[in-house]
Amino acid sequence: MTTTSGLQVRGLTVCTTDGRPVVDGWDLGACRGGVLALLGPSGAGKTIALLAVLGLLPPGVQQRAGTVDWDGRARPGGSAAAGWRRQHVGYVGQDPRGSLHPLWPVQRIVGELGGAVVESLQAVGLDPAAVRSRRPHQLSGGQAQRVALARALARAPALLVLDAPPSALAQPTLELVAAVVRDRRDTGRQSTVLVTHDARLAEQLADVVVRVGPPPLPRAAATVHRDQTPRSAAQTPAQTPALTVRGLELGHHGSAPLLTGGHLELHPGEFVAVRGVSGSGKTTVLRALAGLQPPAAGTALAGEKVLPWAVRDRAEPGCIALVAQDPAASLNPARRAGA
Repeated sequence: MTTTSGLQVRGLTVCTTDGRPVVDGWDLGACRGGVLALLGPSGAGKTIALLAVLGLLPPGVQQRAGTVDWDGRARPGGSAAAGWRRQHVGYVGQDPRGSLHPLWPVQRIVGELGGAVVESLQAVGLDPAAVRSRRPHQLSGGQAQRVALARALARAPALLVLDAPPSALAQPTLELVAAVVRDRRDTGRQSTVLVTHDARLAEQLADVVVRVGPPPLPRAAATVHRDQTPRSAAQTPAQTPALTVRGLELGHHGSAPLLTGGHLELHPGEFVAVRGVSGSGKTTVLRALAGLQPPAAGTALAGEKVLPWAVRDRAEPGCIALVAQDPAASLNPARRAGA
């Protein structure tokens, strides 16, 4: 594809140190005012391609071929690439919280490279007065995602790179990202690159969709037979709840309680969804149930047995398992996947 301005990538090839291609001869382009979506399954090379474009390849992979041009000029290499990124690029990676400096308050994080802090926080739906002095550990997952986006947008970058928002962002934040991408496209002066697994999102937002990786396997046809005969209350055997929580009270970093008088009964076979806005305590509820963040008050029963709040006090520590909002950060970096 040909662009007279913005981003143009030709023949990009990235290999592992043993010569195995991860990205093989890709051509990509996002003109000024354009939106490029990279669509493909996990492991197809989307993130590696982005990092190569930005001059941020990690150890273990090398760019073997290809050119990266910005506004008709080669993107600088080596240490000069950092200056180019500071001048032109806003980037939100797959791990928004992990990209925030853990010791800096939000105001410093968003304003690190200049730009309007208050306006950027307001643009992503955050109250500057409420969050500007907080550090990352004092933010909810959704708030951290929005702060990372605010930092990327603070200087109205000419090139915005968003890596896999559907997998990393909460739904309200994802809708906000979609609005940001549309606004940037309307200016006609800014380029956006979006990495996603979501074909519908890509088609909605992008001017050009590049599909990478193997095609999805066809679904096998199957016939599912279920007993559709309704059962009366008298026919349904009484079940002891698998989990019962009463009087749950959750605090949050010394502020007013997030939740008081919480009650939950989860029966075998049930699926319960917890919904709410960013910062309302959804993740804190799940961490309390998993034994990672004891509540201020409340009792819990697993079946008919009292369930201690602290995981170290539980006879079966793994009786409640948590898949965290940030899976990568919850993995021990010193251990292999099998362990």
